[in-house]
Amino acid sequence: MAFGVIMLLLSCLCAYFYYSHVKGKLDPQLIDGQNSRNAELAAKAAQMRAKVKAQQPKTLSYASVGSFVKMQDVGLKMLSFDGLIKDKHIFKNGLMRWYELDVDQGGQTFPVETKVRDDKFVYVCLKQLDLNDLGLDKEDFYQINQNTVEAIHFEGTVYQFKESLSATFCRSGNELEPEPCLIWKYADPSGALVLSVRRWQDASFSILSQVRVRDSQISLLLNETSL
Repeated sequence: MAFGVIMLLLSCLCAYFYYSHVKGKLDPQLIDGQNSRNAELAAKAAQMRAKVKAQQPKTLSYASVGSFVKMQDVGLKMLSFDGLIKDKHIFKNGLMRWYELDVDQGGQTFPVETKVRDDKFVYVCLKQLDLNDLGLDKEDFYQINQNTVEAIHFEGTVYQFKESLSATFCRSGNELEPEPCLIWKYADPSGALVLSVRRWQDASFSILSQVRVRDSQISLLLNETSL
């Protein structure tokens, strides 16, 4: 008898708590209150995101794939172009790192090299070359500490050797699959024109004829993900 009464009371308590829980979930006032709190949190998050974005310097190193960049009066021919950033690569040398952006303008790609948080050193590649264009051989760039080419003559300009370094290239920013490369830099007397000779792990070469661009020549529209 006593056992039956206890079981009946437990059943009633369980039923009461279950009913209260379900009622609380279905109560329109509680649901409206939760939705209101969620909306308030979302609004605060949007405000914080906008504040961070406003404070963020609009430099190329911050730009992500999908951002638009416009450059004016580039090079001796005073070229102007705008394009979409289609890819973003990373170069690393010790603690130093810099980026190379593939800017697409109607099917033509302009590699743009920039240092982290710094638009004072931006170089746009207007032409990609090979060793034959420079009258050179791959044996001239065999090891990073053995530079046999002190100057390069190209299109009426003399480019003097500036530096050589060993770097790691992370294609599309993928630092899990780095590619080692050796880089030799040559520049004209003003430093505005640069030849960047790159030797890759498979012994292939890529050579970039680059032009320095000032930050005042660059306009950038950041993608929403550029934070």
